[in-house]
Amino acid sequence: MRCDVDNEQFDPGHLIYRDQGYGADPERPLSQFSLVVTDDELLSTFLEPFSVFMSQCKEDDESFSESDIPELKTLGYPSLEGMLSSHRRLLAGLLKDFLYFQLLDALIGKNPRSGWRFAINEIAEVSDEEMGYLLQGKGYFIG
Repeated sequence: MRCDVDNEQFDPGHLIYRDQGYGADPERPLSQFSLVVTDDELLSTFLEPFSVFMSQCKEDDESFSESDIPELKTLGYPSLEGMLSSHRRLLAGLLKDFLYFQLLDALIGKNPRSGWRFAINEIAEVSDEEMGYLLQGKGYFIG
């Protein structure tokens, strides 16, 4: 995983995300960040949260007449491997709009509090890139 803050490389071990007030004005200067996550990193850290999400989508779709994400129902609720191999753009949208907390928790949620130096305030864009997925947004320095 590679992280840049204000176009300078930043150690992802010093990241945390703002779960309360996500996307709200933190009333402090904001900086741009980018985070590159490879497919292998997704498979090693995000497989279980993604599977839980898919199971919940399927259960909800079976309980209600209208689907929140009809593409998933049409595709038969694919696995993370299936999304990575055949539905990359859809996965990027899911990561941005539905799975951002689960993704951030899987990637950086276990970083020790004593090391936190930068808080991700919001993910504005997730794009499918040759090297994996590129997450871009804003955050702020801590301390």
